[in-house]
Amino acid sequence: MEADKIKTNILITGMILFLMILSITGCFENEKHLSESDRFVGEWKTEGGIEARFHSDGTCVFTGNEGTWQLKGDLLLITLPFTGGEAALGWSYNFTDSYTTLSLMNARDEGYIFYRQ
Repeated sequence: MEADKIKTNILITGMILFLMILSITGCFENEKHLSESDRFVGEWKTEGGIEARFHSDGTCVFTGNEGTWQLKGDLLLITLPFTGGEAALGWSYNFTDSYTTLSLMNARDEGYIFYRQ
């Protein structure tokens, strides 16, 4: 009788561990299936308070200015209006920490590190 109780407890513990592992790996699998552009969508902020918002329709708010964004090759292109026209800013980018940290670097080695909000 005692042996059956121990086997039942081991089985239940094993099932609980299996379900926990399955749910955790399921969360990481979702990140792998995101398209590159979907990883940008959302609100981002630097430690210094600079904000960026990338929308799935290609519009954005970057450092307080409304514009558009797109991926072109391995660059993030952000187009912002200015008096008399618009300017396209090209940034190399890198995601870290399970896509919660976004590092941007321009051609002049100026950059930002954004954190998903």
